[in-house]
Amino acid sequence: MFKLGNLKFYVESATLSGSFMDSTMSKRMQSTGLSEFYWSIEIDMSEGDFVTELDNEELEDDEEIYYESVSPCLYHNNGFRLDIKSWKDIEGLSLKWDSQYNANGEEAGTLYVFEHEDVTSGTIKFLERNGNKFLVRWTGTANVYWDDEYGEDVPFSFEGEVEFNGISANCDDISTLDELKIIMEEFIRTCLKTKYLKLI
Repeated sequence: MFKLGNLKFYVESATLSGSFMDSTMSKRMQSTGLSEFYWSIEIDMSEGDFVTELDNEELEDDEEIYYESVSPCLYHNNGFRLDIKSWKDIEGLSLKWDSQYNANGEEAGTLYVFEHEDVTSGTIKFLERNGNKFLVRWTGTANVYWDDEYGEDVPFSFEGEVEFNGISANCDDISTLDELKIIMEEFIRTCLKTKYLKLI
């Protein structure tokens, strides 16, 4: 279940994925210019009614409630780094953002309701793992910009299963699986030495 202020939405899908980007792609995307690895979560909600009370000046034909059908989506646009050896090690981790970005410059997330707006604070807890699914609790605040009640820093919460659906590779210079394996192995060795990221 996803809660936004006083509203509730059923979850249609919730996924966790990893993404590798080679140095050439990183440079083209105007990032660090180095090979990078990020994790991201995406939670898609089923269509539901966004219900708010109208002011007297807005009332038409004695209507007291305004309904707008929406399908919210909570996600990470650019992802976040984790210091782990395996995706299974995500179990038990907790991530916190006190503002829109953390100390590493990683965004707290994005919430789509009417437009794609910033998550302004948040905490993600990977409570437990069952196979390739994690029980996740994600709470925080986000901008909605609908009215005074649903404007800035609107509280939200999600708790439910999130499925790990694998790792994707986004590369400009790598064209075969064998090349990718070589680059990834070198990337992993480098990360293990620098403790930037550990992944096996």
